[in-house]
Amino acid sequence: MNNRNKIKNEKGFTLIELLVVIAIIALLSVIVLASLQSARIKARDTKRIQDVNQIRTAISLYQSNNNGNPPGSPGVTGWSIPLYKGLGGACDTLYNTIIPKYISVAPNDPLSPTLSSCAWDGGYHYYYGIYKLVGTTLTTVTSNSEYVICTRLEDPSSGVNISGGFATTVNYCTGSGTFN
Repeated sequence: MNNRNKIKNEKGFTLIELLVVIAIIALLSVIVLASLQSARIKARDTKRIQDVNQIRTAISLYQSNNNGNPPGSPGVTGWSIPLYKGLGGACDTLYNTIIPKYISVAPNDPLSPTLSSCAWDGGYHYYYGIYKLVGTTLTTVTSNSEYVICTRLEDPSSGVNISGGFATTVNYCTGSGTFN
C-alpha cells in the first residue's frame, strides 16, 4: 500500500508533456523571429527613404545657390553616381559639392555602408543622376535642371519597379518634380 501512495504522490512532468511544451516554445520563437525580420526590413527601408529625402533637400539647397542647377556638369545629362567619398572621379565631385556645406554627413545605407567603385553594382546604395522620371521609367533630359536620387528597397511593395537609365534594380526615386 505504501508503494501505491508513493507513486501517486510523486510530482513531475512526463516526457510527452515536456516535448509538447518545447514544441510550443519553438513555434512561438519562430513566429517572433519572423516578425522581427519583417520589422527590420521595414526599418531599413524607412531609413533609406529618409536618407534619399535628406539628399534631395541638400541638392535643393545647392540648387538655390547655383541658379537652379543641381550638382553636375552643365549640359551633361544621363549620368548617375553613388554618393560616396574616396572613389574618385564624379563620385567625389558630388560628395565634395554637397558635403559638408549642404548636408553634414553623407548618409550610408544600412546594409551597404561602403562601396568599392563608382560603378552601379545593383546593391543597396543611394544613386544620383541627371534624369527625370516619366511614370516608372527614367529618361534622359535635355538640360541638367532635373535630377533623381534613387535607391533599392528590400520590401518590393514599398516602391515601384523603375526601368531605364541606371535603374536596373532600384524601386524608389525622388528628385526634382513630383514623384516617388
